[in-house]
Amino acid sequence: MATEADEYREWLPFLEEASRIVGAHLTEALSALGDPYLVRASQPDPPRIKPLQSIKRKAKRKRWTFEQTLERINDLVGYRLVCNNLEDAERAAELLRYRLGTKGIGVKRQDYVKRPKNTGYRAIHLDIQVAVSLDTETRIVNCEIQLRSLLQDGWARLSRADIYTAERSLPRGIVRSAKRLAELLSVADQIAQDIREEITRPRRGRRAATGAPLTAASAAFVFRRAFGQDPPEYLVQSVVNEYRDSQVRADAIDSALQNKALLSRLTEAYKRHFDWDPDSAQLFRWAVRAAARGTDAAKDVRVNN
Repeated sequence: MATEADEYREWLPFLEEASRIVGAHLTEALSALGDPYLVRASQPDPPRIKPLQSIKRKAKRKRWTFEQTLERINDLVGYRLVCNNLEDAERAAELLRYRLGTKGIGVKRQDYVKRPKNTGYRAIHLDIQVAVSLDTETRIVNCEIQLRSLLQDGWARLSRADIYTAERSLPRGIVRSAKRLAELLSVADQIAQDIREEITRPRRGRRAATGAPLTAASAAFVFRRAFGQDPPEYLVQSVVNEYRDSQVRADAIDSALQNKALLSRLTEAYKRHFDWDPDSAQLFRWAVRAAARGTDAAKDVRVNN
């Protein structure tokens, strides 16, 4: 008669393959998350495959059979993404949901930011089911992607040993204090979001003289000419700072941005690599790179992301 350990060993190759499949989608989505000078997300730990003992504890608590637990548990394979702030976490969640949807993988979203858990825990969870086929057998593996801000992740790491695994036996005062800490960090997250909104405010531009080097005002002007809207402040400043010593000219960037054939080739290269179109910030950076270093440098999407 097969033991629980035997059943787990039979499932393990499917869990490992699901981990690989989801990991590939995460890598692609993170590469296209947004302008890397503003939007940041990282995967600080490798994916976690739920160990045998954790599954057994879950089965006992839920009064399920071991086989039922393997089929019902929603985080047999777990990923965690940590984003700079709330806006990045939201964007990453939507981008992942879109990408997984294009691959025929359904996503169920659980928003513990808008509706925190009783402990104070906040994050966005994406629950997905991955069909894994090995040899002649196919099994459905339930995976979970957790997306948190830096502050949410800090709270979760500090609280995990004390709150998640021993909540019922802790004094109420400790649980209350942990929840208060989560609420304070939530306020800090909102302040960080306010800062994000400030640095992304539109920057008005001004036309530069022919042959003049790039400035913040001229960068904003050529951006508006190309895309019909004022660029965010951070984009202008980061580009000017990056190419301060290159002597790149504003009119050279303008010419690159008006070169529809070049922009089309850049867009196609990006779509082949990531499956969706680049945004205006990325195209603008490519145009600056093309003006400063040549079009071949600009077309390497791996360098620009």
